Amino acid sequence: MIMDVKDDIQLFESIGLSEQKAKETLKNKQVSNNLKLAIIEANKLYKLYKYILNYFFNISNIIKIFCLYLKLIKFKFKFLCLHFII
Repeated sequence: MIMDVKDDIQLFESIGLSEQKAKETLKNKQVSNNLKLAIIEANKLYKLYKYILNYFFNISNIIKIFCLYLKLIKFKFKFLCLHFII
């Protein structure tokens, strides 16, 4: 039980509450349970947000590489057309 209180205090401090304010919040079970749930859900959303950003970053890099590849093909095609036409 003591470890749970310390964990809860650390959890509340992670969102910017002072240690004293965290202890006061723990006295009200309803408020502290709601706050804990809100923090846990926010952390889940944050992890999902980071995953989605990483996904879009990777997709944008793939698109950039593909565009460079298309430019290279276009250049080679022009080069070949000039040599065979002339």
